[in-house]
Amino acid sequence: MARIINKNNFFIFSKIWNYLSRRRKKQVLLLIVLIVLSGFCEIISFTAVIPFLAVISNPDNLLGNPLIENFASIFRIKSSNNVIFIITIFFTLAVIFSGFIRTFNLWLSNRIAALIGNDLSCKSFKSSLLQPYNVQVLNDSAEVISISTINSERAVTAITHFIYLITSSFLATCIIITLLIFKWKLAISLG
Repeated sequence: MARIINKNNFFIFSKIWNYLSRRRKKQVLLLIVLIVLSGFCEIISFTAVIPFLAVISNPDNLLGNPLIENFASIFRIKSSNNVIFIITIFFTLAVIFSGFIRTFNLWLSNRIAALIGNDLSCKSFKSSLLQPYNVQVLNDSAEVISISTINSERAVTAITHFIYLITSSFLATCIIITLLIFKWKLAISLG
C-alpha cells in the first residue's frame, strides 16, 4: 500500500511539474538551493554549540581545549576573556543567520506554493472558459469555479507539505550526520 501511495505522490508531483512555467521551475530550483544552504547553516550553528558550551561550562581550562587553542591561535588571542567573547559572538551570529535562512526558507516555500496554486487555478479556469459553448451551457459556472477553487487550495496544501517534508528531511539528515561526526556515541544512544 505504501508503494502505491509513493508512486501516486510522485505521479502527482511530476504532473504538477509538467504544468509549471519555466519561471516557477527556476523558483523551485532556487528553493532547493536555499534548502541545502539552510542545511549547511544548521550544521554550522550546531557545531558552534560545541565550543560555546565548552567555553561556558569550563572557562578555567579554556586554552587547554585543542579546538579552542586552534581558534585562539588563528585570531591571535591571548586572553581567555577575549576567547569567550569571540566564541559567544560567533555562536550568536551563527544562530541568528541560521534562523534568518530558515525563516526566509519558510516564507519562500509558502510563497512558491501559493504562486504554483495560483498558476494552476488560472490554467484550470482558462481551460473551463475555453470549452465549447454546448459544454458551457451544460455546466453550472458557480460549480466550476467552486471545484477549481477547492482543487487549487488542495494543490497548494499538498505542495506546501511536500516542500516542508523535503526541507525537514534534509535538515534532519544534516543534523544526524553532524551528530554522528562529532558525538557518535550520543547519536547512537539517542537513535
